[in-house]
Amino acid sequence: MKNKIKIFASIILLTSIAISCNFSNNKKPSSSEALKFNDALVKEQKMVQTEFDILEEIVEEYNTDASLAQIENAIKLAHIALSNIDELDDFQGGEEYRQATIDFINNYIELAKNEYTEFIEKYYLPDELFTDEILDRCLEILMDIDEKYNASFDKLTEIQEEFAKLYHFDLEVRK
Repeated sequence: MKNKIKIFASIILLTSIAISCNFSNNKKPSSSEALKFNDALVKEQKMVQTEFDILEEIVEEYNTDASLAQIENAIKLAHIALSNIDELDDFQGGEEYRQATIDFINNYIELAKNEYTEFIEKYYLPDELFTDEILDRCLEILMDIDEKYNASFDKLTEIQEEFAKLYHFDLEVRK
């Protein structure tokens, strides 16, 4: 009988230890840990943003092949960024921020496959085929790109600011 009591007491003790260890592992991460998580996400955002900035510069050069090649390159690097984000450890309180970053990058991929590609196809038409209707469509596409980008970026920025506030660090431009 005493052995059963000892076994029961041991089980209770081990359960208590396991529960307390689990609670201690669930403490809120520090500001510096949150800042590292933020910086990792920002690094991927910047990589993707840079590729699309390059795309916009190339589009202005009226070079169809270079523009389409840059679209492919930007999409490839966007997928690498998504993979890098997927490899980040889970971060308590960072799930929404991670998802907003993923959504932002996926938005760029969709813009590249759809709006940017259509714009390039139309914008580079020879002058004799470039009608007022084509011009109007190009302007619509540019407005669509701007609208979709701004919506995605604004959402990401809002969530990033909430994350920074939650973990008490300032968002600043770092190089």
